[in-house]
Amino acid sequence: MGKGIYANLEQQIEALRRKSTETVSYKTQERYWSAFRRFCEFTASKFRLQNIKNISDKHLEAYIEHLKSQGRGPSHIKTELSGIRYVHDKIENARYKLSSNEKFGLPKRKFGGVDRSWTPQEYMKMREIALQEGNTRAYHILSLCRNAGLRIEEALKINRATAEKALRTGIMHVIGKGGRPRDIKINNEVKKTLAEAMSNTPRGQKLFVLGNEKTHLVKKELEKWMEQNRAEAQAPGRERPLTWHGLRHSYAKERYAFYRNVMKMDKIAARKAVSAEIGHNRADVTVIYTGKED
Repeated sequence: MGKGIYANLEQQIEALRRKSTETVSYKTQERYWSAFRRFCEFTASKFRLQNIKNISDKHLEAYIEHLKSQGRGPSHIKTELSGIRYVHDKIENARYKLSSNEKFGLPKRKFGGVDRSWTPQEYMKMREIALQEGNTRAYHILSLCRNAGLRIEEALKINRATAEKALRTGIMHVIGKGGRPRDIKINNEVKKTLAEAMSNTPRGQKLFVLGNEKTHLVKKELEKWMEQNRAEAQAPGRERPLTWHGLRHSYAKERYAFYRNVMKMDKIAARKAVSAEIGHNRADVTVIYTGKED
């Protein structure tokens, strides 16, 4: 039922986009329209919403709670809401005006606020769960996110040729967010993961996406798997639930400690080095991952 309703909403979205005049860059357009589609997919499932003209604050409020339950922080939520409002403003004769973020009590973004990194015990437990279930895809991607600082979508892009070159050179070439490339020096754990995944992958194929699969659906499957299993793995009293993105925080903290304690870099230099490794290239953003240092 939800899928059928969303198919109808998708037609409305496409019709709206075809006649829309854009006021932002192409990259921002894609981000905003994708956010609106994710929101509509949620409303179709949760509320059986059939007309985008009927979107209201109650739908936004429910979506915000949904994102929070997935461990999404204020920055991600606000970006999603920006996209939703951008598209909603283009709807002619919309029944309701959407309220600002203040109404929903969204806090300001904090640099180095809540620690989202995983403990070693949480990481090992989640990999154990994946292994027990026979979910080798989740098992290997957990390793790549934790030990190479990859996003899920970055891990899903890795093909056999990339893996072979990484094993040969010790450097893995990654196409990151926004198409930005970066090279990561890989450790033995990553080498082991790539070798295991590559052994079952034909030439010309991706390591974790089968020939007939859609990458975005595989990503959704992994996110759902995390939601279903994290309660068993996470430590009692954890402030934020375990997320795939939290593994990047673990990697960043570990690399920051290496640059500070082993390489004897100052704070700014260490943050810049970590920022380049995780694909942000902004030292201030790195504080979100590593936390503030006294």
